[in-house]
Amino acid sequence: MISPERQPAARVSYSWSDSLQSYHLVGWTTPLRLKNMKNTAITGKEKLARLIAEPSSPLAVRGELFVTPKVLAEVGFDQTPKGIVDFFSSIGADICFYNWTESSNVSGFHEMMELCHKAGLGFGLTIDGPFERLAQTGDLFSLLPEIGTNAAALKSRIADKVEEFEKDLRDIGKFGQGPVLICEDIAYDQGLYFSPVIFRESLLPIYQRVMTAPSLDGSLWGWHSDGNLSTILPDLVKLGIRFFSLESECVDLLKFKRNYRDQVTFVAGLRTAWLVEEDWGDDEEFPGIEEIRSLVNEGGLILSSTCGIYDAHSLQQLRRIYHALEVTSGSFHERPVP
Repeated sequence: MISPERQPAARVSYSWSDSLQSYHLVGWTTPLRLKNMKNTAITGKEKLARLIAEPSSPLAVRGELFVTPKVLAEVGFDQTPKGIVDFFSSIGADICFYNWTESSNVSGFHEMMELCHKAGLGFGLTIDGPFERLAQTGDLFSLLPEIGTNAAALKSRIADKVEEFEKDLRDIGKFGQGPVLICEDIAYDQGLYFSPVIFRESLLPIYQRVMTAPSLDGSLWGWHSDGNLSTILPDLVKLGIRFFSLESECVDLLKFKRNYRDQVTFVAGLRTAWLVEEDWGDDEEFPGIEEIRSLVNEGGLILSSTCGIYDAHSLQQLRRIYHALEVTSGSFHERPVP
């Protein structure tokens, strides 16, 4: 088992201890100490490395977990590693995620990683876990009467999905440059689809096995699910998972962060309603300013939604949010104090 006290700085090759100088994130009150970069804006890749090495740093790394092919096409980008990287660069993101699916291959993964590095972007990975793979094979709710109260039934149902999941991770190998998010939508707003006991007996041992595999040692583990997960979050932190993609609507992110401090880094912070439903007048009136400010000041995050960019409206809203945060709180790119 990976100890939650294990220092993430040991997993990266970047050193932030040399030639440091005091900086401020414009519009935010907490002082930063960043690499001496004079007047050059820090890149997304460098911001992510800083957040990995120093999780208490009040950094906001911008990025979304995915964008649909339809949105890419509407704004003139194709669904290739280059098209996706160019798209995220064009909207001012700092990190790009490779979405590993059943049609993915290692060459595509490495191609996107190289393109991200050349573009100055951070790089991360999302991969469906065993339960998510099972859910995608049919009607989830028709499965719940069978697996919702029976750990043995769930283990039997996901056995072949576990093999697929572990093989995909072996193919990818150690990845310590950004978060590896295991995606498992196992909950709704009232709680888990099954009891915490079944989760601990069926899924948690799988995560522990892959996280302690010698071939994956040094990977930066994360986890995503929608819904209210309060009953199992302590188990995931204890296991050594650090990056969490969670819904602000269902999980008290500030409370979770304050309970675990540097053991937890969010890939979260943007409410779905801000992208889908809500509108506001001038950008200065964006209703999420204080909520996001509080999360950043607690120790930094990868600012993201859990719903992704799936239509033109959500993309327009995301652009407005980025702009609103810059005009009201200063640019997310750090600038040295004059």
